[in-house]
Amino acid sequence: RVTDEFFLQGDVERELGMDVTLMCDRDKQGRVALQCGFIDFVAGAYFDVIAQVFPALQPAVQTLHANRKAWGLISDEELVLFRNWGADGQPLDDFEDDEECDGFYYSGSPDR
Repeated sequence: RVTDEFFLQGDVERELGMDVTLMCDRDKQGRVALQCGFIDFVAGAYFDVIAQVFPALQPAVQTLHANRKAWGLISDEELVLFRNWGADGQPLDDFEDDEECDGFYYSGSPDR
C-alpha cells in the first residue's frame, strides 16, 4: 500500500503544478521497480550490515533476499493479477481514510 501513498502524493504534486517526485510518478515508475529498489538500496543494505552485528537476524535477511528474488520474477502487469486494481491504477479494494486493517491504520488521504 505504500506505493498507493506515493502515487497519490505524485497526483497531488501534478495537480498543484509541481515537479512530480520520480518515485511518486505513476506514469514513470512501476510498483515492482519501487519494491525492488527499496529492498536493494534501503532494506537490504541496512539488514545486511545489521545482521553482521546481530547474527541472529540472518534468517530475516535470507527471507528479505528471497522476497527480492521473487519480486524480480514478476512484472507490474503480473502484479495486477494478484490485486484488484482499477484501470486508473488505484486499488479497488482500498481502505477508506483511517480505516483499521489488521491492527494498522491506512491513511489514503494525499494530504497526510
